[in-house]
Amino acid sequence: VIRLEDRSSRNAVSKSGNVFPTYAFVHDRVQQVAHEFLTLEEKLSTHLRIGHSLMEMSASDPDMFDKRCFELVMHFTEAIERVELEEFSMKIRIAELMCLAMAKAKFVGSYTSAMYYCQCTMYLFGLLPRPPDQNKIIEVDLDQNLIENHIRDFRTSYNLCLEFSELQHLLGDVNRCRQTYAMLLEVSSTVSERANILQCLTEIAAAKGEFPRAFQHYKESLILLGIGSDMLGMSEPSQQDAINSKLHQQMLDMIGNRSIVDLADQLPICTDPIQLLIARAIQTIDWVAFISQPQMIAFISYQAILRALKYGW
Repeated sequence: VIRLEDRSSRNAVSKSGNVFPTYAFVHDRVQQVAHEFLTLEEKLSTHLRIGHSLMEMSASDPDMFDKRCFELVMHFTEAIERVELEEFSMKIRIAELMCLAMAKAKFVGSYTSAMYYCQCTMYLFGLLPRPPDQNKIIEVDLDQNLIENHIRDFRTSYNLCLEFSELQHLLGDVNRCRQTYAMLLEVSSTVSERANILQCLTEIAAAKGEFPRAFQHYKESLILLGIGSDMLGMSEPSQQDAINSKLHQQMLDMIGNRSIVDLADQLPICTDPIQLLIARAIQTIDWVAFISQPQMIAFISYQAILRALKYGW
């Protein structure tokens, strides 16, 4: 529409840099008019071409991607229908860039943008039947059959669905978030996946002040991980003091003569995924107990300390 070598372009486009010059429209309205002169096919092919050019340039210059991440990904999202037709390996590369943009947007609190990038990535992975609509990203429901088929093939698909659920929560759509987690519970193939989802539901209930529901999800997740009633606080209140005394003595026996500094130096970092899930569950329920069931605080704290002494921090 505007040729850079034409004199007429000087009033529409500004240039900066000499060795590697960059050009920009002098005003958004000028860019909008230029954009409207393009056919739909020209728009898609132009965005795709620019996206590929920026991607190749950023491959050799990580700092460039960090600075122009959203601009690069924007071109691919604008041409998402054409990106979907790319070879599988190229689609994966573009999807990875969208995931990075999603994480960046999420980190700065731009959850709407993060959700849009998430849905574009899910579309490329076949988790959504059609390209996302920027104006309706909150109203998207997942198809269980579609999700189940793809989760079996790609671990990335499962992680994307988890991100999708978390962003639903961050955007305040708690009901849809819970529906998504319930769907993932049904299609998850491992104990750790199901326990992780239950703990996500625990955190949602806790954040909403639904403390009985939070405790229920907490117990379900620990039972799933093989934890017995001795760690769930299911004893009668009259027996709790005796149990706490026993746990206190176990803690003292395990610590011995070591100081806090010694423990910090000697205890290993926990790497067992199951134990990390249990530690996360205890951490979440600890502050819930502080608010709603203070009589459980000592019991939960002892359990956290004992497991740290046994399995590491």
